Amino acid sequence: MQEMPPEVYQCLENLVGADTMVKFKNGEAMPPKEIGDLMRECFEQNIPQILPPCEGEECGLPPKEMMQPKESTEPTSSIFDLLLGIVLAPILQIFQ
Repeated sequence: MQEMPPEVYQCLENLVGADTMVKFKNGEAMPPKEIGDLMRECFEQNIPQILPPCEGEECGLPPKEMMQPKESTEPTSSIFDLLLGIVLAPILQIFQ
């Protein structure tokens, strides 16, 4: 959730409510399985704001190294981060 673009976070917050998002983020509540569909919807709605402007052959595609997961020694902070990775992976594959 920490790496979620602000536009996507705001979209999810609008759909499920700010209090619910705080509970997901803090691990106080488990996101329902439907959250994946909502996340996908929010990412798809915000792709133009997330990706860089279209220029030349690489039209809108971020460099491949930007799409690799960051290495971290910290454990995943919540199940919400795990769900984000599961939902985001197929979307990122579209742009590879």
